[in-house]
Amino acid sequence: MKLRRITTLATAGTAIAGLSLLSGMNPAYAVDQPVTFEVEGGSLAIAQTPTAGTALVEGTAVDMPVTTVTDGRADFDRTGAWTVSASVTNLTESGGATILADQITLDETVGSFTAGTGTRVGAAAVVATGPLVSATGDSIDSVFTYTPTALLAAQTLPFSGSYAGTVTQTVV
Repeated sequence: MKLRRITTLATAGTAIAGLSLLSGMNPAYAVDQPVTFEVEGGSLAIAQTPTAGTALVEGTAVDMPVTTVTDGRADFDRTGAWTVSASVTNLTESGGATILADQITLDETVGSFTAGTGTRVGAAAVVATGPLVSATGDSIDSVFTYTPTALLAAQTLPFSGSYAGTVTQTVV
């Protein structure tokens, strides 16, 4: 029985010694192959359902087209936050009459993430220009959809005619 134990220990010791000698040796031939993996940075985008325009009604909030913010940014240092700001131009009439932009109030009261997750941060109604809606902590490839509204204040004796202007929404 003692002889068997000694043989087993001697065999195990020889194997370990052999492995330690091999591990210290450099192979005679080696091939290195560089590998890469690329992830596109993505983008932050805003889009709106195409329409011919929105007809404003004095004293009544009117729905504008559905607006979508898509956050596809995948940068390492992304914050997952964005803000949509809106601005309105003066409404002008072909004869030269003007309704000032500060007579129009924009708002976003209903919006939600339709893909991904995040936290909606509502803003106060915007008179002529300012932040409309924000989000924080949104996931990569998140989609937030909302319907902005425009409210034209009641006008005192405006000149007759067809007035036109523009509402611009920008996401940063």
